Amino acid sequence: MTTIASTKTFDRVRKLLAKAEGTTNEHERETFMTAARGLMAKYGIDQARLGYLQSGREKPELRAVAVPDPWSKEQATLLHGVANALRCRAVTMRVPGHKDGTVELIGFAYDLERVELLYPSLLLQMLSGMHQQRAPQGEPKTLYRRSWMFGFITEAVAKLEEARKARRR
Repeated sequence: MTTIASTKTFDRVRKLLAKAEGTTNEHERETFMTAARGLMAKYGIDQARLGYLQSGREKPELRAVAVPDPWSKEQATLLHGVANALRCRAVTMRVPGHKDGTVELIGFAYDLERVELLYPSLLLQMLSGMHQQRAPQGEPKTLYRRSWMFGFITEAVAKLEEARKARRR
């Protein structure tokens, strides 16, 4: 990450995300995530993007993120959602015969840094939450967990979109 990652706001966001990752209490996790999303929406783009624009470094970049199995499709779906909500685009690359994949992210440096900051935290929360789920009697465990993860992804991306829309008002 570049110098943007060292700002006070980014440090506060990182600490809030770490607290969200470190708790098993859903209410605490949501409180920390709401605070982090609020800071990202309130301070993130305006101050940091202005610095990029003034320095003349504002050019699209390409970054690759590995999405290993198990659950590579779900990881890629989460990454696509986070990237789109944070003004980037994502393309999943797969080699025929391999389950693992790579997601290519395209966007401006600051937006990519925000994706790189938020995605691992959400991924950790999704995977740890999924492992805590118990399928009802007679339900296939894998199918139930996959369904839970897609519900998590839908909610997480919707909240990111809400924060982005609220910032525009």
